[in-house]
Amino acid sequence: MSEDLYENGSEGTDGSDADSDETLPPSDKETQPPLEECGQEVEWSQSPLGYFVSHGEDIVKIDITKYPKKICFIFEDKKWTFQIGAIGAVIKFNLRERSLLHCVQAAQAQCVVFSEEMASAFADISRDLLKSCNLYYMGSGQCPVVGAVSLDPLLEKSPTYTPTAPITKFTAQYIGEICRYLMAQPFRTTENQHRVRVMFGNGLQPGLWSDFQTRFGVKIIGEFYGATEGNCNVINIDNTIGACGFTSMIAPFMYPVTLIKVDEDNNIMRDRNGVCVRAKPGEPGELVGKIVAGDPLRQFDGYVNKEATDKKVAMNVFKKGDMAFLTGDVLIIDEYGYMTFRDRTGDTFRWRGANVSTFEVETTISKIIGLSDAVVYGVEVTGAEGRAGMAAIVDPEHKINLVQLCKALQEKLPPYSRPLFIRLMAKAADTTGTHKLKKTTLQTEGFNPHKTEDRLFYMNNRTGQYEPLTLDIYSDICKQKIRF
Repeated sequence: MSEDLYENGSEGTDGSDADSDETLPPSDKETQPPLEECGQEVEWSQSPLGYFVSHGEDIVKIDITKYPKKICFIFEDKKWTFQIGAIGAVIKFNLRERSLLHCVQAAQAQCVVFSEEMASAFADISRDLLKSCNLYYMGSGQCPVVGAVSLDPLLEKSPTYTPTAPITKFTAQYIGEICRYLMAQPFRTTENQHRVRVMFGNGLQPGLWSDFQTRFGVKIIGEFYGATEGNCNVINIDNTIGACGFTSMIAPFMYPVTLIKVDEDNNIMRDRNGVCVRAKPGEPGELVGKIVAGDPLRQFDGYVNKEATDKKVAMNVFKKGDMAFLTGDVLIIDEYGYMTFRDRTGDTFRWRGANVSTFEVETTISKIIGLSDAVVYGVEVTGAEGRAGMAAIVDPEHKINLVQLCKALQEKLPPYSRPLFIRLMAKAADTTGTHKLKKTTLQTEGFNPHKTEDRLFYMNNRTGQYEPLTLDIYSDICKQKIRF
């Protein structure tokens, strides 16, 4: 939510009282407005970013912990990329070890800027980074990362900013989790004392839509769907509940974005001529956008990695010889052209506003438990956005130590990737032709103790440990007495 949503007492993005500074470092108790609000010119030679101008960096990775009231300096001037010729690869701050190292290497970063909260994480991977990758440190005190250059002297020379008078704003941006957190908070008499009339974002549950508008007095909510690199962004601008976008059913050629039919395993279906089948209203389909080279709205530039680029392009979609960008998301369209989100395809699912790679989590778990069979998938949780992670592990001899597993997962995976549910199986379930555990059946059974005799566990957020998932616990989760 925007900080100026509430005139008297604001809500934090985690549902806590943002006026309390108990969870924020001292440096975050006062915030600096962005440069465009200050209206001040910045002398590049005196700013921290000016340092990179003289050093000619091409690709810069930024890894700085985010706070509810702190604006990262890297975003305080939108001309940065153009003025110094650097490309910023902003990577999640809660990645660790192999995940963090992979992202730095995948971005082919020539330098990394990180804050003091990330110092220990980079100390763990610094020896594996290329010698050509320079490290820059933001924070007080001595940095534990060998070879990292402190930016403190440059920050001290940076210009200071004087806030101007408050600017009246009428819009706010959200992700679905924020709206759910706010709805879960006790009622306040100040909830409607704001100037927000329109909110845009993604991930708001249809069941919360009307209740959120009524409670907080937001007249219009607009959902949108899009990806930075994609060519098929859609938006719902008329407050149609549950829709994340709209496309014309009368003149589809005006904007060549559509849904192509997928089977129950979310695999693309084709007709006898090898061309993709368009999904009919009410049928699930993967959202795709026709690629037209040279058209700035229709072309797909791809990624640094060619293999990753190829995976996002489908051939013979609308007709023989054409190409389309694959979003990796399954949606449903109605007879009017409104689209609603349904699921992720492939080996990923979405939780806490982030995409979780099942392959990465499976690999991590397999190494922790000694290469036993393990499969990870997403399961629906009542009242929660996206799908929560669940791991099914073959453990016929009861050798898995869940305390050790939990500790290792906390060290190696970011919070959103850690499974919330564990299923320890007495014997291996059905396998595919490549001897991998089938996820479809496991995903359908979920964490329901009525559907399996295997041992089930859930992450108790109070104790921070996996505990037995009994019938009573399952009932409390379904009734939202236990939340994640």
